Amino acid sequence: MLSKIFYGGFICALPVLFLDMALLWRPSHPLTRRTGARPSTGADLGLPSWSWVTGRSSLILNFGNDFLKKYLKKFESVNFVLDYTTGEQQTVSMVQWYSRSCIASTPRPIQAPWELLELKERSLQGLGDVPKGWTRFDYDGGEEPRAYLPYRYFYKHESDSTTEFWYPIPLCSPELVPTPNYDRLLSCRTQRTWLFLSEPKMNGEYIETRCSTIRDIQRKWAGILYSDDDFLPEGPPQFDTPPSHSEPHLRCELVAISRGYAYEGDYGWNLAEWTHDERPKAGGKGSKYEFYNVLWIEWEERIAYRKGVGRVEKAVWEAQELEWIDLVLG
Repeated sequence: MLSKIFYGGFICALPVLFLDMALLWRPSHPLTRRTGARPSTGADLGLPSWSWVTGRSSLILNFGNDFLKKYLKKFESVNFVLDYTTGEQQTVSMVQWYSRSCIASTPRPIQAPWELLELKERSLQGLGDVPKGWTRFDYDGGEEPRAYLPYRYFYKHESDSTTEFWYPIPLCSPELVPTPNYDRLLSCRTQRTWLFLSEPKMNGEYIETRCSTIRDIQRKWAGILYSDDDFLPEGPPQFDTPPSHSEPHLRCELVAISRGYAYEGDYGWNLAEWTHDERPKAGGKGSKYEFYNVLWIEWEERIAYRKGVGRVEKAVWEAQELEWIDLVLG
């Protein structure tokens, strides 16, 4: 039913319009994998590991809805924890996603995230006509813009006279072509590298056993990684030699799926690494901490399956030996 009113529809329970953000979901507890999480035959694709439908657990999704001028309060339910607080990481599309029924099938482009990005960039600059039903207003700066961004305009939609937006978002209308049915394989061309699981993340006296620091081969801090299941190191590994030789089971294959950023000085950001001593700090309050959003993957018969999700600091990622690959996610 939601596919009929939500622009772009859904692909395996993820909203297509916000696909790059939705792919960053993580379970708050280890996933209990549903039957069929891996294909049983060549014709059976199984449940997609990249969607939360692959298992049972409470979920955390940092939705980063920066289109709203004033954020909603935190919403919690039995199965979801959706943060709408002012301190949210922002997500920037960087790959063209496709859906496909099998490796040999013709991939179909998923355009909605790029339509949103184009509309956002145009609207923030006040360029062009506003979409039907929307009205543009000059922003007088009476309130401090969220996340230090110098907004010049805000928008309202005729269906809601109270909610204010920094930019319009695409909405369904009767004139639109029916939402396409997407297949269960996702594919894109992106870059990958290998990093290493290190000490678990400390939260006060509590060790988050499914959240680990990740480091490069020189043992330099690189970022943070969340496991969908329960495998992460129990304590700091002892690296007497490079980790690729001494601890091969800690080596993890990562692929970049989007970019992201948060602002220094705003401690509302819901990032596990925010107060980590080794995290590179940007140039003062209001400057960007930039990173790549990554998936931890493993391969089975030319199809990659998600094992976890994380963030790698931008300069560290770009300093690695990166390899371009054609990623097919099952």
